[in-house]
Parts: sequence; C-alpha cells; structure tokens
Amino acid sequence: FDCLFELLEHYVAAPRRMLGAPLRQRRVRPLQELCRQRIVATVGRENLARIPLNPVLRDYLSSFPF
Repeated sequence: FDCLFELLEHYVAAPRRMLGAPLRQRRVRPLQELCRQRIVATVGRENLARIPLNPVLRDYLSSFPF
C-alpha cells in the first residue's frame, strides 16, 4: 500500500470474515523444555535411573509431565 488511507480502505472494504479473528502466534517452547521432552521420549521414563546424571538433573527430567 502506498499510504495509510489505501490500507484502511482495503480493510474497510474487505469481507467481515477476513477481519473476524486476529492472527494467533504459537508460543515458542524453551530449548530446555524441548531437550527434556526429547531425552525422556528417547530413553523412556523408566530408564532415566540408568543414565549417569546428577540428582538435580535426574529430578528435572523425571518431573516432565505427560
């Protein structure tokens, strides 16, 4: 659009369904959460105790909700 008024005229003349719902953005999940999910999916919740991890990390991985 060359100017603001052309933009406004375009949307005022557009059908109602075009203006009905705002564009919703997906939430970007943190890398830490994605890694935890992938580790649990790959290893399995029941096998987390077999991986040599410190207790804090093991607790974090096992607290992942399913």
